[in-house]
Amino acid sequence: MMPLRCKYTHEQLVSVGHFTKKDIETIKQCRSQYNHLGFAYQLAFVQLTNRFPKEQPFEVLDDILTFVSVQLNIPSKLIHTYEKRQQTIDEHRERIRNYLGLQRFGESVLPKIEKFIFEEACRLEQTTAIQAKTKQYLKEQGILNPSEDTLKRLIGKQREEAKR
Repeated sequence: MMPLRCKYTHEQLVSVGHFTKKDIETIKQCRSQYNHLGFAYQLAFVQLTNRFPKEQPFEVLDDILTFVSVQLNIPSKLIHTYEKRQQTIDEHRERIRNYLGLQRFGESVLPKIEKFIFEEACRLEQTTAIQAKTKQYLKEQGILNPSEDTLKRLIGKQREEAKR
């Protein structure tokens, strides 16, 4: 898969995607350079976007990959070896989720999120504003973002409830 251009500034990458000493120690627990790169890429990706990269095909954002590659001094082309092992990608996601203390978006958090969206829908008119507030709320609560479709569906449902 060809890497995609990204929308993050250098300042955003440095402030959110720069690895701490603890991050580097965690990354180094992986066995090979391509696993170091892949784990680190997913770690930086989730810290920047509050979601994991899409799976099929593996989502590679060029700016994040380059930033991670430079920090680790590992050639970015090794991501192509990493993206072939779905089981490793999945194992790394679980480790990263636990490492960062993130919750999956699911039934257990849905009532809390619906309540938040409902309250925002009572205050705000624009869907894009509600969506931005909801993404901010999810990040603050340590809950991974759902798919864009799921989020739009939830917002639509809560906006209808708020109108009643």
